Amino acid sequence: MQEIPCKDYVVQVGHGLLASVPSQLLQLLPNITSFIVVSDSNVAPLYAQTLLQGFKRRAELYVIPAGEASKNRRMKDAIEDFMLEKRMHRDCCVVALGGGVVGDLAGFVASTYMRGVPFVQIPTSLLACVDSSIGGKTGIDVEAGKNLVGAFHQPKRVFVDLDLLSTLPKRELINGMAEIIKAGAIYSDALFSMLESNVDAILALKQDVVLSMVAASIAIKTTVVDQDEKEHKNSGGVKKLILLTSIGKVHSNPFTVAVEDSRIAHVLEPQVLVVPPSEPISGTVNVPGSKSISNRVLLLAALGAGTCRISGLLHSDDTQVMMDVLQYLGAQFSWEDDGDVLVVVGTAGKFPPSVPSHWYLSNAGTAARFLTTVATLAGSKVHLTGNARMQERPISDLVDALVANGCAIEYGNRKGCPPLEISPTGLPGGVLHLAGKVSSQYVSSVLLSAPYADAPLELQLAEDNPTSFPYIQMTTQLMALFGIHVQTLGPPRGSLKAIEIDMETMTDAFMTLAVLAAAATGRTKITGIANQRVKECNRIAVM
Repeated sequence: MQEIPCKDYVVQVGHGLLASVPSQLLQLLPNITSFIVVSDSNVAPLYAQTLLQGFKRRAELYVIPAGEASKNRRMKDAIEDFMLEKRMHRDCCVVALGGGVVGDLAGFVASTYMRGVPFVQIPTSLLACVDSSIGGKTGIDVEAGKNLVGAFHQPKRVFVDLDLLSTLPKRELINGMAEIIKAGAIYSDALFSMLESNVDAILALKQDVVLSMVAASIAIKTTVVDQDEKEHKNSGGVKKLILLTSIGKVHSNPFTVAVEDSRIAHVLEPQVLVVPPSEPISGTVNVPGSKSISNRVLLLAALGAGTCRISGLLHSDDTQVMMDVLQYLGAQFSWEDDGDVLVVVGTAGKFPPSVPSHWYLSNAGTAARFLTTVATLAGSKVHLTGNARMQERPISDLVDALVANGCAIEYGNRKGCPPLEISPTGLPGGVLHLAGKVSSQYVSSVLLSAPYADAPLELQLAEDNPTSFPYIQMTTQLMALFGIHVQTLGPPRGSLKAIEIDMETMTDAFMTLAVLAAAATGRTKITGIANQRVKECNRIAVM
C-alpha cells in the first residue's frame, strides 16, 4: 500500500483496502456522527454492504441509477432531501463509492449540504482512480452542457482499492488507460515506458504492475492539483496547449502554453481552416482502404501470379515495410494515375534462391505476423526483427504451431517474441494446430501462405470462438477474390438479430450499435443513453 499526499489529505493506493475504510474514517473523523454512502446500481450490489457493516448503525445508503444521466439537479436534490429526512447535520460525512459520475455528484452534494460537509472518495473505475477522484472538482450536467455547475471541494481522503477494478468491464479499463498514457506522455517517460512494456500484465490486472502504474499516475495528478488547484490555466478565454519536446517532457512549466488563434491557424495551414459554407455542400469522398485490408491484398497480390492493380491502398509505415519485404521476395511495384493506383507483378510463389537476410519491420505487428509464415517459403534464411516495442510483442502461439508442423524457427533474444531466425524449410502442410486466442493474425498468417504448402493444409483452432473472428473472415473472403478456396468446417455463424440492450456502461458505443442494428433482422431497442444528447451535439438526433 502507498500513501500519496495531495493538498491537506492523502490518497491511499493498494489492494484490499475497502474493508478497512470504516475504521479508518472513524479514527480520521472522530466528530462525525453519521455517514451516507452514495453509490450506483452497478457498484452498490458488489461493495456497499462491506462499508455499511463496518459503519454499523452510523451509515445510510443512497443508490442512484448508473450512468451519466444521473448527474443532474434532480438527483442532487433527491440525495439532499434523503439526508434531511434522515436528520443528517453538519457532523455527517458523504462517502462516494463509484466511478466519476458518483464522485462528481456526491462531492457536489457535500460541498453545498449544510454549507459544506466532509466527503470521502472510493473510486471504482480506473479513470476515477487516477483522475476525477483527486483534486476536488465536483459538479453536475445541465441543459447547457457538461459539468457547468459545481464546486471545488477537496475530499478528506481518497481510498483507491485496486481490487475493485476486477469487476470493471474491459472497455472501462481501457478508458482509464487513456488518462494514464496521457499522464506519462506529458510528465513521465518512465511511466510511459513501463506502460509500453507491460501491456499484457496491465490488462490481466497483475497486482504489482497495476499498483506501480496507478500510483505513478496519481502522483502526477496530485502534482498538477498542488500547482493549479482551481485550473487558473484555463481562465481568460485564452487557448492553451501542451507542447511536448519529447515523451515525458513539455516545452514549458507549468505545462500549458498560451497560444493565439493566429499561431494555431499558421500551424494548421489554410487548407484545413474550417469556414461556414455559403451553400449546402455535397460530394464524394474516396477514403483509403484499412490497414487490415491493405496488408492482406498486398501479400495476396505479391504471392499470386500475374499483374494486379490496387486503388485506394492505405499509405502508412506498416504497408511500406510490407512492400519492402515483398520486393525482397521478387514482387515488383509501380505506380500509375499520379500515385492513385499501385501495380503489383506477383511472384507466383517462385522466390529468388537467395533473399536479403535482414527483414526489419519497425513496429508493424501485422506485417511481422503475416511474414513469419511467408519467411518459411523464402529461398534462404531470414532474420525477422523490429524496434524495441516489436521485440516485446507476443508471437509464440504462431511460432509453436509452425515448428510443430515442421518449420525451423528460433528466437533471437527473448523467447516468445521477435527477433526470429527462420530457415527456408517450406510449409509442410497437413494438420496444423493453432491457438487463436491472442491474435486472429496468427490464423490469417497461416491461411495466406497455405496455398504454397507442400500438402493440403487443415488448420485446426484450439478455440470454437477465436479472437476477432471477423478478421479471419476478411482474410478468407479476400483469398476468394484471388481464386483461393478455403473451406470452413467450424461452428456456424448466424446473421445479425435485433436485441434490446441497456448501454449505460458504454454509452459512447451506441452509434456503432445503431449502424449494425440497421442491418439486423427486427427492431433493436437501445436504452440508457440519455447523456448522448449533451455531447458536442445531440448524437441521438444525429443518428
